[in-house]
Amino acid sequence: MRKRILYVCLAAAALLAMPQTMSAQGLFGKISKGLDKVNKALENTNDKLDVASGQAVELPGGGMMYNPASQWLDIQLVGVYGVSTSNNYGYVEVVMKVNMKLNKSSVSFGGKKSNLSTQATDTDGNIYKMKTNIYHSFDVEEGEFVKVTLNDGAEFVDVRKSATVFQTLKLFCHADYEGHEALITFKNVPVQWDVEH
Repeated sequence: MRKRILYVCLAAAALLAMPQTMSAQGLFGKISKGLDKVNKALENTNDKLDVASGQAVELPGGGMMYNPASQWLDIQLVGVYGVSTSNNYGYVEVVMKVNMKLNKSSVSFGGKKSNLSTQATDTDGNIYKMKTNIYHSFDVEEGEFVKVTLNDGAEFVDVRKSATVFQTLKLFCHADYEGHEALITFKNVPVQWDVEH
């Protein structure tokens, strides 16, 4: 639909901008060149959107992961664990294994930047935030998987115990100020309540 509207706008602009004596063949040649440029621009935009969303990876315990940081950070979800604090509520810790591919000694999860915000949403549409929604730094080793547990302020709080699945779990990930940051997204991830982890 966007392409059609763009084509019509380009054709109208070309008609208005040309001298009236131009032949039909010249007109269509210019329109064709303009459309080629538009198609190339749209293809580049689509490529960037695919990279930004990451490729879908099916998780062994259920759900999907989209990791747009996969060129510099591998992530394996170990589990999402709920700990009861009352009859109806608790907090949720996310446990992952991460493999830093850059020469970095730490990676941060949490916080937000622009529209990239860390949060979880259950199947009833309830949104949960981290206890402290700031960058939480974790030590990593280049080229080795290291276990990371989002707790000590990085856990999701006031989570209803009826939330047995996070339909969306978004983790803002930050490695440096050189562009190595991304929003890691998990879909339909089971939450295991009060199990040893």
